[in-house]
Amino acid sequence: MRRTAATLLMLGAARALQRCAPLRTRQFARRRKVKASAEAKEPGVESYDTLKKLANDFMQRRNKGDIAGIVKDLAPKAELYGLKGDKIKSGLEDFFKDHKNLQHVMTEDPWQLGSDTIEYRFEKTWDGGSWNSYDIGEQRDKVERLVFEGGKLKRVTVEEVGRGGD
Repeated sequence: MRRTAATLLMLGAARALQRCAPLRTRQFARRRKVKASAEAKEPGVESYDTLKKLANDFMQRRNKGDIAGIVKDLAPKAELYGLKGDKIKSGLEDFFKDHKNLQHVMTEDPWQLGSDTIEYRFEKTWDGGSWNSYDIGEQRDKVERLVFEGGKLKRVTVEEVGRGGD
């Protein structure tokens, strides 16, 4: 938002009036603001920063090859790349065996879809190979989409850009 001189003057006047209020009134107003903003967040609705942190945590675990950490942070009935239940751990182990020193990197800032979904373009490299989700020569424009439920990873897919979220 762009602030004009008139807006800045109004803000300065409001702050001056606020400083004149008795200390007790200011403390009560501050507590009321905090309480109202804490209640405003709906259950199951994650902020962009929270989703971005959860996505980065997932990426770091993959980069370390921490399969146990990935599995521990899954929501009940999670699905990763089409794998469900007991097949998730064994599928990840097989993938990591075939892709030694696998590294994932977000190639741009992620964007949020809805209240629990975040997606991003990415690049993955491993010994002897690499793959970009965005490649003009291959006519490919894909993203990795992560869906969370209560801070736990519910679904991971690689999707064409523009297919929308859940």
